[in-house]
Amino acid sequence: MKFYFLMLILITQTALGQSRYEDDEDPFKTEIDKNIFRTLLSLSTDNQFSIQLNFEHQIYKSFTFFLKAGPAISRTKIVFPNDYGEYRFAFSAIASGELRYYFNLKRRIRLEKTTRNFSASYLSLEPFVTSKSLFIINNNGGEPKNANKGVYINLGFQKQVHKTYYHVFFGTRFGGKIYENSVDVSDIIHMSIGIGGIL
Repeated sequence: MKFYFLMLILITQTALGQSRYEDDEDPFKTEIDKNIFRTLLSLSTDNQFSIQLNFEHQIYKSFTFFLKAGPAISRTKIVFPNDYGEYRFAFSAIASGELRYYFNLKRRIRLEKTTRNFSASYLSLEPFVTSKSLFIINNNGGEPKNANKGVYINLGFQKQVHKTYYHVFFGTRFGGKIYENSVDVSDIIHMSIGIGGIL
């Protein structure tokens, strides 16, 4: 888990540093397209690395509908009697849809900050589904990862500079029973950071 947190911090600093440098050079920093297609590499705290295609459609002013899907890989530590510290890697498919509200978009427009393709902070409701493990590398005979579905409430920020896209968010599961039955914090909360580009 420490590895993932270090990677999140490193990617965040790199992305923010690059966006600050490029921000003044982007002549289209206030343009917002009604339909946006992107690719995204994402790293999340539930031990998951994913490659996603996503589509964002403006519904009305600061409200959008956001779809994403793609393959994902997660790792689990293999526990032997002597604890060799090896990992197995499970591949699955993920998909979700979000209803987003960019609550500071109008303020960013007023202050003449970057708003390119909804470069702003948002609140969202995200129904998601994750398939069971499609195949496993370095399997120790343990149980494969089960399919999972649910709804998250997210707080996030995204930014586009030229054709580069940066994204970070934090979310918590929505619904009563999940909190009673969960044995792992990653079942309840998630955080992710991603970098990608416009298609």
